[in-house]
This record gives sequence, structure tokens and C-alpha cells, in this order.
Amino acid sequence: MSARRTGAVAASAACCLAAVLGLCGCAGAGANTPKASREGPCGSAAARVRLERRGAQFVATPLSGEGAKLLEGRPRGKPDWRGDLNGDGKVDLILDFGLCGNWGECVKSVLARCGDSSSYAVMIAPDYFFHLRVGQRRTRGWLELIETQRGGAAGQDDLHQISWVFGATGYRRRPETRRAIQKVRP
Repeated sequence: MSARRTGAVAASAACCLAAVLGLCGCAGAGANTPKASREGPCGSAAARVRLERRGAQFVATPLSGEGAKLLEGRPRGKPDWRGDLNGDGKVDLILDFGLCGNWGECVKSVLARCGDSSSYAVMIAPDYFFHLRVGQRRTRGWLELIETQRGGAAGQDDLHQISWVFGATGYRRRPETRRAIQKVRP
């Protein structure tokens, strides 16, 4: 089996484990990403949650939408990143739920703060990511997200980066931006 195929099988298995736990679907990271409405990410059609702070962690309560339901009853999430994704002056979050696979992928979700202080739009529903960070470039006023993907086989890891950009329907991967950043061979 090729290294690329082995990595895809491992990623699919990790995501299916998350599906059993009710954290995501099996179509891969971002498969359950809700679509932003024409009214913006916090419009009436958007998946929204209310976050309650408990110490350094947050607990989400779904308000509307399928992506929000994925956060219901989930373990507490810790902010992996805090900042302003869309230039509206509000603090948006990447939450890390601390649920990790044996290849280092952890369940994360991207949330954009809405008008009030505790309501957030689900920009990327909870799913497994090896590494997810905020980039420097903006598309339609939103900062890009950079995902590092891990593939290959034990002892033969390949790392790739791929950009997520905000489009008319929300954050989406741009497959044409995928590039190898490291090949590890024994």
C-alpha cells in the first residue's frame, strides 16, 4: 500500500472513530463545516453555539444548525488560538477539545464571535487536525487557516500544508495549495 494511501486510511479511521464518539462525519476534516448564510456567519441560517467559560475551558451549548449539534455534550475545549479572523474587532477562537488520536491528530473547532458576548458561529465543525493555525493572508476579509496534514506510515511520515480560505459559503480547503513541507525517512 502506498504511503499516501496508508495516510488516507489512517486519517479516515481516525475520523470514523470521532464519528462513533459523535464528533464528526467520516468524510474527513471539514466535512461537517456549516455554510455561512448571506447574512454573514452569524445570520439566521448559521450554526451557532453559546460558550460558557469554566476556568480556562469552554463548554458549548448548541443554539442552531447541524454543526452546532456536534458540540453538544462534548468535553470542555481549551482555546488553541484567540484573535480576530474577520476584522470585526471581536475575539474568535480555535478550540482544542483534548481528544487526540494515536498519530497526534486532535479534535478542534473554529468559532467566530457573533454580536453578543457568548454566541459564536461554527466556522469549522469539530474534526481531527494534526495542526491548524491562522495564516497572514486575507480572503474576503477573513484570515486564511493553514492546516498541516500528516500522512505516510510509521517511521515514514510526510507532512503537507494546505490552506483554508473563506468563500461565499464559509471556510473551505483549497486543494491546489497543498504542498509537501517535510519527508521523514528512516
